[in-house]
Amino acid sequence: MHGVGKGRKPGARNKTVAERIIDLVVMSSGGSHNDTLNILQDHWDSSASRKSRGQNPVREEFAEGNKFSDRYLHAIGMGSSEVKETMSRLMMLANNPQTVSKLD
Repeated sequence: MHGVGKGRKPGARNKTVAERIIDLVVMSSGGSHNDTLNILQDHWDSSASRKSRGQNPVREEFAEGNKFSDRYLHAIGMGSSEVKETMSRLMMLANNPQTVSKLD
């Protein structure tokens, strides 16, 4: 299996970017892997429900943005340039996962 013996769990490379981002955010906030699974299951259920009603399961309105995003980010303490830099590294890692040996 690809990735086994290279510092990754079996199947680790099969995660989507969204799954990696959600898991990293949940872990950094003190959550558990079960919390990640619950969030992903809720997302899947919502998407499947939209699709079963003939709606697009992809929330395309995200492309339009949210005029309150900056206010939400500041309200939860994530509006600073330091946090944005950290989150940009999270995005880079989620898009291009590295083996553990390369992270250390």
